[in-house]
Order: sequence, then structure tokens, then C-alpha cells
Amino acid sequence: IGVRLVGSEMCKETGIVLDDLPKVAKSYGVKYQKVLLEKSAIEYSVAHSSSLYVLDKNDKFVAEISNLTAQNIKKTLENLK
Repeated sequence: IGVRLVGSEMCKETGIVLDDLPKVAKSYGVKYQKVLLEKSAIEYSVAHSSSLYVLDKNDKFVAEISNLTAQNIKKTLENLK
């Protein structure tokens, strides 16, 4: 199983770059929001949904894992084989 971050600079071979993040998020139903942090050195945070999206070798959606316990992730991935 290969792991890569869709929507990041790490995924240039697919043509998806950081600027495409809103499009990628919308297509998978991912929710995120920039939250301004007054009186903080980091200025803002990002609140986001916490699912893993499993794609096949052709970047086709296979499964969403929303219960992010180690046991559930393992079980879901094993059921895909």
C-alpha cells in the first residue's frame, strides 16, 4: 500500500497541486475552515474533517475511513484486498 497526500506539493505527478485543494476537498466532501487565532504567534489554525480517503492506483475513490482507530483502519484496509 502506497501513501501520498492528495492536494499537496508531494502529489505533482497527478497534476493536483496545493492550489487545487478547494476542488479536491469539495469532490470528497471534506470540510475545512481557516480559524483566526487572535493574540497567537501562529495567527490561524485550520479546522477540518478527519477522514482518510483510500484511492486505487488510478486515483479512483475506493473507501472513506472516518473512525480513525488503528483497529478500524487496519480492518478497512484488509477488507479492500
